[in-house]
Amino acid sequence: MRRRLYYVYVIESTDEGRSVFYVGQSAKTPESRLKEQRSCKTYCSTCKCRHYAQGRGMKLRYDLFAQYNPLMTRPEAERVERWLARHLRKRGYRVMGGH
Repeated sequence: MRRRLYYVYVIESTDEGRSVFYVGQSAKTPESRLKEQRSCKTYCSTCKCRHYAQGRGMKLRYDLFAQYNPLMTRPEAERVERWLARHLRKRGYRVMGGH
């Protein structure tokens, strides 16, 4: 049986000319989550991406998350997600998600 892996990811978008980062975690790959968030037409409680729905220059920021993947358990992914969001906020980034 293949073990399920989890991933943290950071998506950068722009809002009123400023970079905004969305930090999340999922059993899906970061590329799959980006594709889902780009396809959202309205607020989606699953991906919590209201301001991403417009798809304004959305891109994965591998430089901010790649070194943490893959993760072996959801609790570990959730812990890294929270840590990464706090870390980016402390560095002065505007961050959504990461809860």
